[in-house]
Amino acid sequence: MKNKKGKSFRGLKGQPVEVSLGDLVDRLSIVNLKIWHLENEIRQGGEGKFTLAEIGRRALLVRDLNKERVAYKNAINKIGERYFNDIKIDHRSAFEENNNA
Repeated sequence: MKNKKGKSFRGLKGQPVEVSLGDLVDRLSIVNLKIWHLENEIRQGGEGKFTLAEIGRRALLVRDLNKERVAYKNAINKIGERYFNDIKIDHRSAFEENNNA
């Protein structure tokens, strides 16, 4: 993706994409809502509503969505020229990223 200064970025799958800041914020908001809903359903229902396998499946979905969340946050930070990477270390949602291309 290119920001107003012409920097290029890689999308979630490592391919160059062009997305506006507004689009990134929208996507981040959607991912945040998905994570919130999944976590809230687990908290509200727990083992009484879901099997342990279903709770595990949902936890893995949260982990995968958090990878997207981190990537969107990092892309937004680059566009805003207040760049810093949100880096997860020894965390299940660790995301390998190189947006300096």
